[in-house]
Amino acid sequence: SLLTEYAHASVDSPSSGNPSFHGYYFTGSWVITGETRRYDRTVGFARRVIPGRHWGAPELVSRFSHVDLDDAGAAGGTFDKTYLGLNWWATRRWKFGTGWGRTSLARLAKTGITNAWHSRIQWIY
Repeated sequence: SLLTEYAHASVDSPSSGNPSFHGYYFTGSWVITGETRRYDRTVGFARRVIPGRHWGAPELVSRFSHVDLDDAGAAGGTFDKTYLGLNWWATRRWKFGTGWGRTSLARLAKTGITNAWHSRIQWIY
């Protein structure tokens, strides 16, 4: 599956020059065993993966996001994040995930970088 979103926000603040900010992300995932996500039009998003095999369904996930908080009188910086992960849909209710993320914040001529390992155990009701 592929997913992307763009957001734009304008701030009504004459003293700061009425700044506007934007951000976006791209997400891609592939369920190796071929299961798909059913799109639910009543709520407007894709539902969970339902494994078709007794040992579950592995899913590779990648994501990149960017937020720009610099404009007019605001100097919030730019924020970028990359994530690569693996989910295991063990049953229709249990999902286990792990992955690596790299985040960078560039603000006021300085850049900070954080690498993190994420893990998740999720029960879906």
